[in-house]
Amino acid sequence: KHNWVLSKPGQMDAIAADGIAAGEGANYIKDGPNIIAHTKLVAPGTSDSVTFDAPAPGDYPFFCTFPGHNVLMKGTLTIK
Repeated sequence: KHNWVLSKPGQMDAIAADGIAAGEGANYIKDGPNIIAHTKLVAPGTSDSVTFDAPAPGDYPFFCTFPGHNVLMKGTLTIK
């Protein structure tokens, strides 16, 4: 299972930890002011989408909050 979370800079580790603490019933996402956008947790062969207003110019981390996935499943969204 996977999800996609876009966060404010410097918040990835805290959001991933909060998501693990929230548990699967919350799709490993604990909503808060540091999350810009996210999908639901999806199983293999399924999909989800998300629409959001682009944040201010800068670099924003995106990652999967399923336990342990944020170590490898991450990237940066750059807004110019």
